[in-house]
Amino acid sequence: MQPTRDRILDVMISYIKNGENVNDVAIAKIAQEADIGKSTIYEYFKNKKALIEETYFYLLNKYESILMQEID
Repeated sequence: MQPTRDRILDVMISYIKNGENVNDVAIAKIAQEADIGKSTIYEYFKNKKALIEETYFYLLNKYESILMQEID
């Protein structure tokens, strides 16, 4: 099974891919889709802003590493 933090990020990434405004998505909905309790999100992220920032940093790092591989 995928680690909880990764499941949360995957849910957020799916919203981004679908063009949804992640600021408007409720923490309860994110938790439901990640199959965890709402309070569990706060064990990994201070607040929704931190969750959104971490998701974008994750994506930036992922795509940066892909781009750098192609350059090498």
